[in-house]
Amino acid sequence: MEKLRYEQAFWIVSQQNLLNESVDPNWRQANYACCRALIVEAVEALEFYDWKWWAKTETDYFQMQLELVDVLCFAISFYIKQHPGELRAIAESLALESNPDLQVCRYQRKSVKLVDCDIPRLLDIVIGYASMRCIRLPLLERLFLLSGLISWEEIILRYRQKYALLSIAKLMVVEWVDITNFGHLLRILTICKAW
Repeated sequence: MEKLRYEQAFWIVSQQNLLNESVDPNWRQANYACCRALIVEAVEALEFYDWKWWAKTETDYFQMQLELVDVLCFAISFYIKQHPGELRAIAESLALESNPDLQVCRYQRKSVKLVDCDIPRLLDIVIGYASMRCIRLPLLERLFLLSGLISWEEIILRYRQKYALLSIAKLMVVEWVDITNFGHLLRILTICKAW
């Protein structure tokens, strides 16, 4: 995976800001718990990974990718709220922080080799950081890689697909009660080459 380029970062930041403004025009001033939402989405991503030793399940990488996109959405929202000002400066900061080749990170006063971490362990670390109101983009990049999204182009495509479906749902005044329905709809649209 190559580093996140400025143009890509700016597109993501701009789109997330637009999406948030469509929900609440004053979202930046509101006291929304972006890190809590990120934690919930990370746990949802874990549900699609076969980690339960007491119940054999299949890993659903596609659904996990959709949940990781949600994690990214709340991470970007957190960045925007924490760094008020010009979206271009936030995008520049994200592009500088991007480091998909990061080998080691500090977590709980220990050095953690990221190449030794599987998806559940990385999600644990992301959740731990988020609980301290801290986001580490290189950890998200590693998660995307392990989930099968091997480039920022693929991540952005998944983001665009999810954003488009949210827009369609909003126009249709549809409530998505179960995220699995969302994933099935995206699969159907992809198969039908509606994109």
